[in-house]
Amino acid sequence: MFYSETKVIFLFLFLTLISIADIRFYKIPDSLLLSLFVLLLSFDVKSDFDNILIHIASAILMSLIFVLIYKYAGGLGFGDVKFIGVLSYSMGFRTSLYAFLLASLVALVFLLSKSILSTHKAKIKIPFAPFLSLGSLVAISMCGGL
Repeated sequence: MFYSETKVIFLFLFLTLISIADIRFYKIPDSLLLSLFVLLLSFDVKSDFDNILIHIASAILMSLIFVLIYKYAGGLGFGDVKFIGVLSYSMGFRTSLYAFLLASLVALVFLLSKSILSTHKAKIKIPFAPFLSLGSLVAISMCGGL
């Protein structure tokens, strides 16, 4: 149990740091993503070694889906694509889908309210990492942890 609680604490810390970076710079540092991935992998080597390949497959599948969205639909930065890959590694495919759906709904409400309140009708750019982080935390709590 120690590993899963510690894993959630570190995940929360990294979600906060990644969200702050995206809000301030509209960029998710590769160093944070790589550090988070290595940390999650090290937890899994110690406590969930049998499922590492499943976690990696989940990350690859979600990353491929989001590369296609990035390439053909737009609206996401490539940092968001890498971030969802790392999140999917930690949460699994199903939970990361829930996280993305929740993040998208909250971001949509935010964009609509910002658009209604704004007198300037230009294209609105928002950092998506904070929404992914919030969606991930809610999905983790709804789906029973990491």
